[in-house]
Amino acid sequence: MAITIKALVDAFLQALKEHKKAKRKNHVLNEANIRFRKAVAFAKMVHRDATWSQFYLEQVPNCKSVFHLALRDALVGPHLCHPVIHPSKPCKPLTMEVQASDNVGVARVFFQFKNSKGELLEEGRGMPGGKGSTWSYSTTARAKDFSACFVTITAYDLAGNKAVIHKSL
Repeated sequence: MAITIKALVDAFLQALKEHKKAKRKNHVLNEANIRFRKAVAFAKMVHRDATWSQFYLEQVPNCKSVFHLALRDALVGPHLCHPVIHPSKPCKPLTMEVQASDNVGVARVFFQFKNSKGELLEEGRGMPGGKGSTWSYSTTARAKDFSACFVTITAYDLAGNKAVIHKSL
């Protein structure tokens, strides 16, 4: 039985495709393994440190295991809802609110405004509101200075995970 060059090339290409597929699968598994190891290291640090442990217990008072709570926090990132822009006069500052939540708590929220060229106009830290998970930011510049620009909002949880949302104004 004679083997043609085409058959050899086809067999080689098929083997190469299967090798790449297996390599991608291993890469995804390695990333998940690394993330889990980092989460375990974070949970151990929280468990050993009295200040961090106390802080986690204050966030979730009926928690039975600080280690497991910190582990879950490190594996689950925060969530952001679409921001709400409060109407204002063109000569007044622009005020924006966003709902940010996490299984333990949101540590901080940053707002960054860029023009259509990608140049930074303003950035700052959001302030936690009185309504649970609401964070707000008021610009220092006038609302009319932010026409046709983009805002990037980033929320961080206690473990350092982040959620990002982009919106055009």
